Amino acid sequence: RAAPRKKARMCSREHSPLSSRRMWEADPSTMIARAERLRAEGRYEDAIAAFEEAMAHFPMLRAYRFVVAELCFELQRYPQAANIFADLVRNEPQHVQAWAGLGRAAYLLGDEQNAILAFERAIGLSPDWAEPLYEAALIYASRGDHLLAEDRLRRALARDPKLIQTADEDGLLGRYPGAGA
Repeated sequence: RAAPRKKARMCSREHSPLSSRRMWEADPSTMIARAERLRAEGRYEDAIAAFEEAMAHFPMLRAYRFVVAELCFELQRYPQAANIFADLVRNEPQHVQAWAGLGRAAYLLGDEQNAILAFERAIGLSPDWAEPLYEAALIYASRGDHLLAEDRLRRALARDPKLIQTADEDGLLGRYPGAGA
């Protein structure tokens, strides 16, 4: 007669012989530190995977969706970035950085109307933030809406004078010389 099989003791998932999780994955701060290290090394694809893995194991880390969206944007995966930014603003309508990110992604996807809507929402939430003001100025100028372009440009340059050189390079100062005064 065969000896009875011993049952595996199942104290926790980390100690389970059935678990595929490694010990370091049990700690959210370690998982995020690993993802941040990959991002700092410029290994964006690996960093995205590491952030997504951490969020899958620990839903409380959902705020890192913004970081994933930014990494997708850096990798020029604009549709994916736009989808993540849109999800963020749907769930957190006060997330000003996500609105600006959505504006940038929408613009690069050729969707100027949604880009303007997103930038204007960011401006409404943070009127002193120069980036969405400047981005909106660029779109308004390209559409020939000169009053709004000059207004957004003037406000952007007043908040961040370092943008003067960028505005000059983009040809905005030549079109709206009063905005740089």
